[in-house]
Amino acid sequence: MKRLALAFLLAATGLAPTAWADETPPLKPGDTSYGQHLLNDLKAERSDLAGLEMTGRRPGDKADTVLASTLRPSGVAALSGTSGLTRSAGKASVKLPLLDASRRRIGVLEVVMPAGKADKDAALTARATAVRDRLARRISHVANLMEPDRFDDHTPTNSYLQHLVDVAFDKHPELVIVVAHVNTPDGKHNVVLGSTIGRWGKAADEDDRRVFETGRTNIEVNSTGERVEIEEELKNAAGETVGAIGLVFPYRQDMDVTAYQKTAIDIQDEISRRLLSAKNAFDPWPYDKAYGDHTLAQALVDKTLKANPGLRILAVHITKPGVVHPAPKDNVILGSNIGRIGKIADDDDMEIINTGKDKPELNENGSMFEVAMELRDAAGHPIGLVGTVYRYREGDDKAARIAQSHRIRDAMSKQIPSAAALFKAP
Repeated sequence: MKRLALAFLLAATGLAPTAWADETPPLKPGDTSYGQHLLNDLKAERSDLAGLEMTGRRPGDKADTVLASTLRPSGVAALSGTSGLTRSAGKASVKLPLLDASRRRIGVLEVVMPAGKADKDAALTARATAVRDRLARRISHVANLMEPDRFDDHTPTNSYLQHLVDVAFDKHPELVIVVAHVNTPDGKHNVVLGSTIGRWGKAADEDDRRVFETGRTNIEVNSTGERVEIEEELKNAAGETVGAIGLVFPYRQDMDVTAYQKTAIDIQDEISRRLLSAKNAFDPWPYDKAYGDHTLAQALVDKTLKANPGLRILAVHITKPGVVHPAPKDNVILGSNIGRIGKIADDDDMEIINTGKDKPELNENGSMFEVAMELRDAAGHPIGLVGTVYRYREGDDKAARIAQSHRIRDAMSKQIPSAAALFKAP
């Protein structure tokens, strides 16, 4: 990656607006707005929320209206009252200033919660404020709420890349926005697939294409001078470019962004280490809702990767406890750094499970070398298989990689009490 070849694309004033909103399609009948998407998702996730509503002024309007709501239709006139707490029929309604990711006031948020007599006003207000602040981190500006949640119907909102973006965003509270573009599996397009402000399916613009076509980092300040975006190549675990990732930070005039550049590089590396390919980026998350990543299997994968920096990909396929003669549905990926938790075994996996023989092979373009092997627990019982993958260049010593894989596999086996233990929390 050409990390030092920085392209400072700033206007003469030092401020140049991003092009993210230039190609926003209009909301059509039946479309879900991004603001409504935010409220629907949060309401579905939180059983302690009875309702949510955002009110504010749409660009060009002279009065506030409902922008998104789980309480009533959007577009109707906003009710009076901009702040405070009221109680009625076992519920509390808390109204707070609605903020965007730069903490600018853009309207009013109403949070409705079940409330008993023992619930203190201060505690209810604190809960509502936490909801407001969580939503704020996912809003670029007020017009963002009125955009379609998806810019095309083919791009999912629950992709594996979205999960990776969410993890990075939560880990780095200094971030304002993250938007990741990736090549579509057919290679014909490059679209937003992971984002903290919606716009899933938005096509890459000229700046985005320049980043992933030339490898040059782009640094750009927005039109108000409050945010700076650092956009760089998005690579996979093999070091191949699959798109671009833009990371937005708070900004002041003439600010030194060196620290931001380092954070941007670190985040790109974190995501790349957990990305196999563009196709992998489009995988659903969760892959199978019956399985999660808070298991001993995943903890063991993460620990092993940390101890072996040259190991690019690691996945363990575990046979379900109690199954003696497993079929493909009885063996699933239970821990990996490329998602796909719950994916059932394929024919190659079953061959290793049934024969106990290693399967070393290069990937299609010769950039990665995989060694898949039988995995046993600490007592020596076969429990599935483990796949280890390394970057590869012509002439690399495959035998040395196979020997290294055996050492890694054997070290993991000593830490596995049983197959059943791997399905449980660490």
